[in-house]
Parts: sequence; C-alpha cells; structure tokens
Amino acid sequence: MSILAWRDALAVPCISRLFPADKRGDWPDCLTPGQAAALQRPYVGDDTQGRRQMNALALVIKEACLSGALPCGEEVKVISPPAPPVQEKNYFAKTFASAEWLSEFSPQSIASPQLGKKTKQHREYFIKPVDLLAWFNSCELVPTQHLAAWFKAQGVALATESSSAPETPAIKKGDVTDWPSLVRYRQQFVKLDAQKRPGWPVEHIVILGAALKAERASHSKGATKRVASELGTSGQRVTELLKREDYKDWLKSPASPFNLLRRSAGCNPKSA
Repeated sequence: MSILAWRDALAVPCISRLFPADKRGDWPDCLTPGQAAALQRPYVGDDTQGRRQMNALALVIKEACLSGALPCGEEVKVISPPAPPVQEKNYFAKTFASAEWLSEFSPQSIASPQLGKKTKQHREYFIKPVDLLAWFNSCELVPTQHLAAWFKAQGVALATESSSAPETPAIKKGDVTDWPSLVRYRQQFVKLDAQKRPGWPVEHIVILGAALKAERASHSKGATKRVASELGTSGQRVTELLKREDYKDWLKSPASPFNLLRRSAGCNPKSA
C-alpha cells in the first residue's frame, strides 16, 4: 500500500521535517532536491556521515537543476523580515513604580526600527518523477526504499536489469573486498547500457578512491583514465562518483618533486 509506505517514510525525522504539516496527507506529485535526497539517503539520530551524504546528494541534484541536466519547475518565494517586536517605553517604570505614579504616566508603545533587514528571494525547484528517474539512471543511481516507493506511487516503473546480464554473476556485490574483486565485479556489466548497470555502494567507491590515490602516487599522469579503463567506464564517471561521496581529495594530483625543488629555488619555468 502506497499510503503505508508514505507513513513509513514520514516516520524518519530527517524526511518528515522537509514536508509541511499540511502536505503530509499522501505522496507529493513533485519533489524538491532536498526531499529527493532525504528519501534516497535518510539518516537517523546523530549520524554525521549520513547527514553529509544526504546533503551532498541534495547539492548535486540542485546543481543538475541549475545546469539544465535535470528538468524541473521553479518557484520564487519572497521572504519578508519578521515584524519588529513591540516594546513598552516605560517597562521598568511599570514594573517597579507605584500605582499612583503609573496613573499619571500611561505607557506608550513604540516599535523598534528594522535596521538593515531587507526582503529576500528564495528559489525552490520541483522535480517530476519521470525526470528524476531518468537522471538517476544516467548517474547509475539505484532508488532506495522510500524513493522507490514514491516512484511506484506516481506510476513510474523502475528499470530492471536486462536479461542479457549474467544470471549468476561470477562475483556478487557483497564479495567485493579489494581492487581486483571490484574490477571483476564491474567488468560483468560493461556490455549493459549505463542505466541498467548496478549502482555504486559507498564501500565500492572507497575502494575506487584508494586505488586512484595509489595510482596517482606512482604515476600522476593519466591515473584516472587508467583506473576507469580497468573498470570499463569513463574517467568522467570516476570523477563524478568520488565527488558525489565527498572524496574530492583523492582526485588531486600529488605535487611533483621537481616542481617543488624549482619553486624552493625561486626558479620561474616560463622565464628560464
């Protein structure tokens, strides 16, 4: 039942707080980047890593909306500053003075001025289920429990793996423990369309990042391309995966010792 799945999703605090109380009757027709990320990567309690991963996905989805890679609707809201508090001019007199004194000096209410407060514009993006699923498939992202339930409630069928995929993979996702096993696992799906390949769990991306870091340490040039070639994917895809999981430091090339020596000696290669 879709309504039960919706109630299960709202039971997660990081999801429910993103949906206004007056819009919790049933699944919404569209999602904002933050709502989509929360349904895809919910976290519980003080899970800092989980919160960061959810926020990272929300940022990537929003950037895709801004770049046009992900079609979406846009709504601009004008946010006005809150009304200034009303203060009584003779607050202390009213608190400590006698009734006779107050009878002669009635309180006057004045409003404190708003200094430097201006109206702000907030842009929100709304994504349809068909567009979001197409973008997920292009990024090789597999919808998790709550987001898959939203797609189902909207009548959008999730892509299933093609029959051309091996019925019994030589190595399963859970058997990947190091770089060689990751290569064997990903090579099983190189003949499938990108949207039909299995997604990348965080554990596999950690192994990918470590392999790239080791490759860059030994051969700085072309490391990303060589690693991607072993996996049967593109260098751009490797970069997207590491950025998505906030492993950007692993994408940096190590400093060349030769360049460091020249800098320390004050040598400018262009003027030499």
